[in-house]
Formats: sequence, structure tokens, C-alpha cells
Amino acid sequence: MKDLQSGSKLQGDETQINFRITDIKTIDKGKNPAAMSYYERLFYEALEGNKDSFKELKFYAGSGNAEGQYYFALYYAETTHNDLDEDYIYWMEKATKNGYQPGCSNINSETIDTEFVGMTLNEAVKSCFSKYATFTGRASRSEYWMFAVFFLLVTLLFIIAAVALATNQTLAIIIMILYGLFELAVLLPIWAVSIRRFHDIGKSGWWSLVGFIPYIGWIIFLYFMCKKSAPDNKYGKKP
Repeated sequence: MKDLQSGSKLQGDETQINFRITDIKTIDKGKNPAAMSYYERLFYEALEGNKDSFKELKFYAGSGNAEGQYYFALYYAETTHNDLDEDYIYWMEKATKNGYQPGCSNINSETIDTEFVGMTLNEAVKSCFSKYATFTGRASRSEYWMFAVFFLLVTLLFIIAAVALATNQTLAIIIMILYGLFELAVLLPIWAVSIRRFHDIGKSGWWSLVGFIPYIGWIIFLYFMCKKSAPDNKYGKKP
């Protein structure tokens, strides 16, 4: 982990070290995920071998997020089975210096908007296609925008293919047909995730029609798509 930060040794007394080691011994592996913080969920998922969760937890720790550093420290102690692993001690010291206190609200540790980077491209595509025509529930910003990126990337590939094969009329027609089929395939998922995104900010899915207002509709639509998730509401829990 020296690629993220320099140094590794704890400049603290033995009491501080022993106090932090206690955290390792009290990890509850049967804890309900719904009761966990965002970083705690990443920690448990990383322990289960989820590489994306590990990378995300590593990102938050390296970015200076105190709670992320705390759970990153616990990850090293758990995986090395060593209460005095130097990476554990180093990251726990960072978390302590940044004011993280286990069991407290730690409002100051929320220095990064985790919601926006919550889903990877692959996860968003899987989520949207698994909820192909699901117009109930909620969708986070990351789910909506990662699926939008997927749509744009595929569209770009079709455009490049069409230009490259423009001299071959037969292949150009095939590309156009395939793109038309692709658009039909993603029509419902795009509409569905848009409605769930409006639900996520506490608005009715009918607001998705705002995009049809001439000239300014698309601006209003994008504004709503960029808004942060609302707390738990009538459409479900915050994703």
C-alpha cells in the first residue's frame, strides 16, 4: 500500500494500539447489511473476495476518507491474521488522525460523494437489464449514468462501424439494422431506470416526460438526473 501513502509505522503509544486491535476482535461477520454504513459494506464484500469493493475501499482510503481508512485498516488485519500488520497500523493511525471514531456518526468522514461512484459500468448494465421493465423502486445516480455511458459507448461503436463500412452498402445496411435492434432492446431499460431515478429523488415517474418539452426539456431532465438521492421515501430505501 505504499503506492497510496508513504510510511507505515504508528507513532503512538501501546494503549492506542491495543484499543484499535480490540476493533478487529469484535467484528460481527453475521451483521445485517442493512445496518451497515457504506464503507462497512465495502469492507465485508472485500473480505468475501469482491475485487470491485476492495478497489473502491482502497480509493476512499487513499483519498483521505477517515471511515474508509478505518475499514481499510481492518481489512488488512483480517486478511493477514496479524493484529500488528504494518498496513493495518498505518491506516488505523490515518483514520484516527482524521477524527474517525467507531460507533459514532462521523459526519466529517463523509468527504466523498459515495453515491455517484457507487456502481461500476458492469454493475449498472447488469442491474438495468435485470430490471428490464421495472418501473417501481429507485435507482442511484451511478446506476443511471453508468447505463447512459454504456448506451453512448455502444452507439459510438456502431457509428464507427457504419463509417468504416460505408463503401459496402450491404454491410452498412446490416449495421443500421443491428443498431435499430439495439435501440429497441434498450428502450425499456432506459425508460425504466429514468423513472426509478426520479423516484430516487422523491418525484413521480411522470416527471420523465419533462424531457419532451421543446428546447429546455432536456436541460431540466438532466438537472434532475444529476440530483443526489433523497433519504428513504415512499418508493423505497436509499440505494
